[in-house]
Amino acid sequence: MPPSAVHFSLSLGDQAWYLVGGAGALYGLFNLVVWLGLLVVLPGLTGGTIGKFVFGIRVVGADARPPGILRSLLREIMWIVDDFPYFIPGLTGFIVALSSKSNQRVGDMVAGTWVIRAGSSFAPPPPPPPPAFAQPQPPPPA
Repeated sequence: MPPSAVHFSLSLGDQAWYLVGGAGALYGLFNLVVWLGLLVVLPGLTGGTIGKFVFGIRVVGADARPPGILRSLLREIMWIVDDFPYFIPGLTGFIVALSSKSNQRVGDMVAGTWVIRAGSSFAPPPPPPPPAFAQPQPPPPA
């Protein structure tokens, strides 16, 4: 097998299965489409995945509507940060969600989304006030 060939393998016990070349590429493409569909497009358009629907929660944007596909993709990509350290997956996201005012993980903060109970009313928290140095100063007396 050439080193540049696309290949996927699965081994269970003493049996192994391999997909090499075009079959491996099709398998990878199939997995990408399923991942995008279930974890990006579905929550982006409906606010939930299959698991979120089962547990009665959903993802919303600041307007209390489903976040959209791009925000959903950004939210999924940020699992790279939320899953750190990788030997205890999800630890960073868990600690950040426990300690943040609005109980959001890093992915939610970056994407501007919230996870809420389905059917509940939602109003995003007000934005924090600007820092003191950014407030307009009155003109000096003449």
